[in-house]
Amino acid sequence: MKDVADRKHLQRRGTVWHYRRRVPEELVKAYGKPYVHQSLHTGSIKEAQKLRNCLDVQFDAEFAQTSAPQPDQTTVKAATLVLNKKTTGGALGRSQIASRVADYVEAKIGGFARSNEVDPIESEAIKNDLEQERQDMMKALSQPGNFHRDEWVSRTFEHLFPNPAFSDVTHDQVAEIVRRGLIEVVKGELAVLADEYDRPVSDPLFKALPSQRTTFGEVARDFQEREAKNARINNYREQWVERVAAGVSFLIECVGDETPVVDVDFKVCERVQTIIATIPRNRARLYPGLAIDDAVKNARENGAATLASDSQGRYLDFFRSIMELAQDRRIVAHNPARNLRPLRRDKVADKDKRKPLSVQQIADFFGSAFYGQWKRGEACTYTKKDRDWRFWLPLIMTFAGMRPSEICQMVASDIRQSKAGTWYADVVASDEDDAGPTKKLKTEQSRRKYPLHPSLIEAGFLDFVAERREDGADARLFSSLKPGQKGYLSDYPSKRFRNQYLPDAIHLEPRQTFYSFRHSFRDALRRIDAPSDVVAALGGWSEGSKVSDGYGDAGDPDYLVTYVRKITYPGLVLDFAYTPPPAGSKI
Repeated sequence: MKDVADRKHLQRRGTVWHYRRRVPEELVKAYGKPYVHQSLHTGSIKEAQKLRNCLDVQFDAEFAQTSAPQPDQTTVKAATLVLNKKTTGGALGRSQIASRVADYVEAKIGGFARSNEVDPIESEAIKNDLEQERQDMMKALSQPGNFHRDEWVSRTFEHLFPNPAFSDVTHDQVAEIVRRGLIEVVKGELAVLADEYDRPVSDPLFKALPSQRTTFGEVARDFQEREAKNARINNYREQWVERVAAGVSFLIECVGDETPVVDVDFKVCERVQTIIATIPRNRARLYPGLAIDDAVKNARENGAATLASDSQGRYLDFFRSIMELAQDRRIVAHNPARNLRPLRRDKVADKDKRKPLSVQQIADFFGSAFYGQWKRGEACTYTKKDRDWRFWLPLIMTFAGMRPSEICQMVASDIRQSKAGTWYADVVASDEDDAGPTKKLKTEQSRRKYPLHPSLIEAGFLDFVAERREDGADARLFSSLKPGQKGYLSDYPSKRFRNQYLPDAIHLEPRQTFYSFRHSFRDALRRIDAPSDVVAALGGWSEGSKVSDGYGDAGDPDYLVTYVRKITYPGLVLDFAYTPPPAGSKI
């Protein structure tokens, strides 16, 4: 008899003990169910008995409280039902009800999965028992009139809708939605037990679980915010942030702002890839207000130029990263955009997109009328506001290979001398809390110390810097420059050289621009057979990741200066030097 007494209110299903207790008959109507039942999640009879004793105390107190005088529950429920039928303000509709149940489904499945992560199943026997328990639950939920089904649905209903008010569905219809949600919970937990964490929802009513209701637009904007934050922390150029914003906006238009991200399959990815390959350049200017498909059609009919391969690649990189973020957030199981590449290839190789200036063109440019005003030993009377940057920008690009934006943002303290006596330009990005002005660099490889070429020193660059340092260590070398619309000091001078100063001085061939000075500098490095690490250190170009990257300092100016001194441009004679503006001139 002792054995029977020890198992009071206990039932064993497989290897797991359950607590099952009858509700006193006089309390069934008030309490809402004839039995209380729950798994104790243990196969040990001793542990089950301890848990049983605790639950006995809990339910003894609960039954005692329920048996106290209460308002007529039938009357209360009836009044509530009438009120719900008459009142639609604030009442829940079918879609809202399904959404709430869907949230519950995801929370239950997610909680079960997390519980398994924290406390993994210890044996195959326990796993089998848990699976059998859920199979029994599934069977009960599928049987009309099953006591366990009604009990579970009722309890969940009260949990989800403590103050039920429905506009276009009845109480019974809501209960049916709850039952279908519980079936999805059981299916999801069975999937977790089978390690099938990406199991899709099978019930059409819950195809839009919270993770599945997450739209492409939401994830895309999340990606954009993350990129903007990363740019601020790492002091990237604002142009990059603008490119990301434009790319995200375009991709949202391609895919659809409200498109569930789980619906972005390979077919959608191929459509995006095709659009990117056929959309015209400068679409907003050429076809303002036209939808994407119409813009593509018009561009095809008019023979408008499409995006270059690198621009296509940038959009696809953004798209791939957005879907990768969705995968990281476990909204999608895999990234269907991971292998997308530009469909349309450029006919011009990357190395030919910007053509360097020939050594003869460089010699002709520095022999032009403007530099003829700066004869050595004579004061230059040129007093226009562009005198300083117009004189130095081409020279620094030719002998340093620096980008226009890097040159224009330099301050006096950027020109330094090593302990060994080497003068160099310290090209680094300042933090936002630096005392000096914030500077932007194009890439991580742009951070370098560039030894000054003897030709720059002979042309008076150190004297020019010393003059600017009189206004303070943080004085810009080219103080007359103002930021353009996008915030870059180099916008205006680059435009002036491209449109006037270069074509007025020399004949330019196709694909030659102001930037061609920098490409000519790389050719000069090739002529002296500079090692790849020296090329990368001097020009700020990436040479790819190598095992040796973490060893030594390839950017030491005392090491690099031996190569810088070898850089020459055959036929180039610099017979001029910088002089300060005439006294009293307003520049």
